[in-house]
Amino acid sequence: VDLIDKLDGMHYHEDTVRPKQNFDSARYLSEVKEHQYNLIGHYSAPEKHIKSLNELSVSIVIPVFNAFEDVQLCIKSIKNSTFKNYQIIIADDGSEEEVQNWLLSYAAANNNVKVLIPDKNRGYTKNVNSAIKHLSTDFIILLNSDTQVYGSWIEQLLFPFLKDPSVGISGPLSNAGGWQTVPNLRGNSALPAHLDIKKVNEFLQNEAYSESYAISDIINGFCFCFSKEVKKKVGVFDEQEFPLGYGEEDDFCIRARRAGFKNVVVTTAYVHHSKSKSFGHDKRVKLANAGRQVLDYKYGKEGYKLLTESIGSNPIINIKRDKLRNFFKSCKTETTI
Repeated sequence: VDLIDKLDGMHYHEDTVRPKQNFDSARYLSEVKEHQYNLIGHYSAPEKHIKSLNELSVSIVIPVFNAFEDVQLCIKSIKNSTFKNYQIIIADDGSEEEVQNWLLSYAAANNNVKVLIPDKNRGYTKNVNSAIKHLSTDFIILLNSDTQVYGSWIEQLLFPFLKDPSVGISGPLSNAGGWQTVPNLRGNSALPAHLDIKKVNEFLQNEAYSESYAISDIINGFCFCFSKEVKKKVGVFDEQEFPLGYGEEDDFCIRARRAGFKNVVVTTAYVHHSKSKSFGHDKRVKLANAGRQVLDYKYGKEGYKLLTESIGSNPIINIKRDKLRNFFKSCKTETTI
């Protein structure tokens, strides 16, 4: 059972621009539950992958709008990546002069960093599209400026592509990553004071067993890795329907799935996400609600809801949540002792 195929039964058509209404939600939910136990990916990282990895090129695109301290922490964390064949494209969208001056100075001191500064604020999606549309690297990683990464995060995001050529998009686990949030999908998932992202990533990678990524129809946009093949077939993000972001990555994921690609959550990578630093909580909620309304209209309210909820109950991600909860508790106990 393919959830995207089911969603196609409700989504709008170019001639009608309205979702169909003949939707059996009970039957669809049953099929979702049946489907989710096939959402398992298998890969390992043997030495034979290393040469292939070293041949790949990656562009890390960071959209920036103020939040100066977070931008600095984000870029500093990237510098410690073990994968080295990357360039950083910083897409500023009308930040304050202090932020822009620092970005330009940083780029001048680092050959693999480029800063794009427009004449005026263009809105999130248009700003991102302007940065990615002409890139020719093998992969593009769209990374929020309020995130922090660690170590082999790039390699972990790329491994599924090497294992399965049909993979088009990948994303990591996070403390604040929508359906990719761990250890608690709802409630507090903040990183405890006695832990850091280094320890969490090391635990996930040392603990990894055969199921190291989970197939998912939707990947959250805070850290969004996609191949140049997806870009060729799907294009860029929809800046008309989602001018300020919040929903554009879901739409992109659904279009990628319809083009024949798989999207995966990598359960051996953890990226810390501060969230809402550029817009603030209240504005973020308003933008998220507006984006959801567009997605409901475009793909059918009930179908889109079930599509996203199936991700939250993915068995592989839930196993990781359980293991991380136990790990958090054990580390606290060891620290106390």
